[in-house]
Amino acid sequence: MTDEWKIIADSNEEMLRYFKQLHADHLEKIQALKEGLFEVKIRLDELEKTRKVYSLNIDYRKSVFSPLPDENAVNEKEAELRTEMQDLLDRREDMENRLAEESYILKSLETRLKKLDSAKQEIRNKIQEEENALEEKEASDAFEFIREDDEPDLEEILQEHGKQILLLHSFDQTYLSTILDKRLRTEMDTLSYRMKQAEDFMRVDPVRAAMLIKEARQGTDRIYQIIEGQLKKYMTPIRESAGIADNLEDYILSLKDKHPEVVIDTEIGDLPFALSSVQLRMTIRLLRIFMENIFRHAEASRVSLKVSETNEDFIVELSDNGKGIPLDYKTNSPWYSGIHRAEEVLFLMGGSLEIHNSYPQGTNVRYSFPIDG
Repeated sequence: MTDEWKIIADSNEEMLRYFKQLHADHLEKIQALKEGLFEVKIRLDELEKTRKVYSLNIDYRKSVFSPLPDENAVNEKEAELRTEMQDLLDRREDMENRLAEESYILKSLETRLKKLDSAKQEIRNKIQEEENALEEKEASDAFEFIREDDEPDLEEILQEHGKQILLLHSFDQTYLSTILDKRLRTEMDTLSYRMKQAEDFMRVDPVRAAMLIKEARQGTDRIYQIIEGQLKKYMTPIRESAGIADNLEDYILSLKDKHPEVVIDTEIGDLPFALSSVQLRMTIRLLRIFMENIFRHAEASRVSLKVSETNEDFIVELSDNGKGIPLDYKTNSPWYSGIHRAEEVLFLMGGSLEIHNSYPQGTNVRYSFPIDG
């Protein structure tokens, strides 16, 4: 019977691959349509503003130096603009209809994929049940018992951590590039249109052109802020010349400014042993991971931080009065979540991590790692 289930599993897997590819194709079409609609919207806005310039209802003589327009030429230009705008409106309507159709198809595919995924899991369970039953039967019929080694295989552990670290690194790169591409592309497109508009208005309305150039300059500022904001998420700024206590205080002060709704109590003990530059950065990074988890998920009003050292280890203890952490967080949280990242960072540092709920509410986190040298 197991062979029959495997045939069913293979067929189900083949259907899954087909519909996943179909889903990806339609998703790509939807993304292209959304980008097209965005471009049409920008162009329509541009044409509308340009049309107003050529409309006879506008007084061109905002400046004594502005030239008087040729009314026939203006009317002809306005008519051209209206024609182009109507073409764009027709194009937008067509794209919106196609987008609605593609969205409906995509939703249907997602429903089908969910059913196939559920079927895949059920098939796996059936195969596993039959294999377990077969193993039990073989074991009961056998005269030789083999003792399994309970010790975990070190090479497998290292490979698993290495794989997870590489996946996280790849995820961060892909996420960063996607966010930057999406947000920067939008800003760059807007900036390009602003400059084109400024060029069109330069002769007929210098005041409007100046305003557009000012808006374009503001757009360059936003581009810088986008890049700086994303880089800050992946870089851990520290003061190399300062010790761990000063860097911790800097970071806690920034958190208090950003989250005044949460009381943060700190107890930084005597820290006689200096951390290496890498350990200092990783300490702040780990603290940021756990503090961000608290702010996002815990719904806590108070957080306590205690930092200490022994002759060998650097120790950080965090506690909050929030709603606690799910008991199955390790298996149910996404593989790229903050806690999984913290586990891999501490693995590389030779450290350890303990997380558990406290009574009557809240979560306690304790992590430590050996001090270099």
